[in-house]
Amino acid sequence: MSKKNRILAQEKRDLIKKIDAAIETAEKDIISLNKETGNLTTSQSWNSGEHGSDVHNQDKASHLIKRLQDKITNLEIARNKIITDKTYGLCNSCQELIPFKRLIEVPHAKLCFQCKTNVETGNHNQKKANKLSFAL
Repeated sequence: MSKKNRILAQEKRDLIKKIDAAIETAEKDIISLNKETGNLTTSQSWNSGEHGSDVHNQDKASHLIKRLQDKITNLEIARNKIITDKTYGLCNSCQELIPFKRLIEVPHAKLCFQCKTNVETGNHNQKKANKLSFAL
């Protein structure tokens, strides 16, 4: 195995460890939120002000749980791509490599920073248009 492949293998192991830690943290957060939500639903307080606050807190917790579950799903997909798929680290939009620094920060990133920025600002085809202008 060449030195470059060993470094890549180590980087993959590091990413998998980071993903596993993020999944574990998200799962613990879900358990904690479920306990809090359960405490709210079993509360015997029927004061209308307190009840409205409980409902708001339940909705907020439910939203956070859904986001955490989505994050876990995306992290698991990223982990599986690292292990089994040679497309991990490729931008879904422009098919260029996502910088490793971005993958360390967001292991489940599907877009490079430029494409993510373009999507957020509504310039979906900006990077592709720039490539075409250089090709001409």
